Amino acid sequence: MAWILIIALSFWGFTPGPTPQEQHLIDLINHARVARHLPTLIFSQTLAECARLHSRDMKLHRFFGHGSSRGESFERRITLFVRPTAVTGENVAIAGDVDAAERALLASPDHRANILDPRFKYVGVGIETEAGIGVVVTEDFSG
Repeated sequence: MAWILIIALSFWGFTPGPTPQEQHLIDLINHARVARHLPTLIFSQTLAECARLHSRDMKLHRFFGHGSSRGESFERRITLFVRPTAVTGENVAIAGDVDAAERALLASPDHRANILDPRFKYVGVGIETEAGIGVVVTEDFSG
């Protein structure tokens, strides 16, 4: 019965587990954390779906930011996926590739603070590829 659900969800664009590109980004995030003696983050399917939807929204509606194309704030979007009292954070980037996106995020003090926040335990990422631009990346974190 579970395989029927997986097939149905895959038909609608749901990907169970991280894609290889998403796993690479999670590995980059965790490498930065381990280098600073922080625990690695655990992949969250729920956060990944939130991040994937946001990256897709930014790509399809040609905008960049933490709000949605419908005017929803990050806080509103994330509470649809995690409990409202959870500590959360988000990074977004547009770059030529995943490695360049993560280098840019780590070079930014506010974004690096999210990546290295010891309160966070879970991560989900979403990556959309856009011809002529590269990748549209969302990293969602929760504690």
